[in-house]
Amino acid sequence: STMHFPNSSLGVVRNLSQEACRTTLRVRVPEEHTADDAPSLLRGLAGTDGLTDVVFLGDLAAHESSTGEIEVEVATSRALGGVARDRLVRRTEAALRRDGP
Repeated sequence: STMHFPNSSLGVVRNLSQEACRTTLRVRVPEEHTADDAPSLLRGLAGTDGLTDVVFLGDLAAHESSTGEIEVEVATSRALGGVARDRLVRRTEAALRRDGP
């Protein structure tokens, strides 16, 4: 089927057919958390205040690194700027500290 919209009714147009931008987010987490805790928190932060233009594509893969941080491989619809990357990491770390035992 086909839908027609007048240009005046379009608020935002986003082309998701482009190649995904891949990046690694490094998150410091308390010892009581595992690598499995970070991806769901990150996905929940996408679209929130200050991160409204962050769209994750596909699954988020997380694993513990040799530095003790959790590395989360993400694919986004466009490259994450430094501010968005810092906000995602900072808010994820804060949420993990609040969810401690």
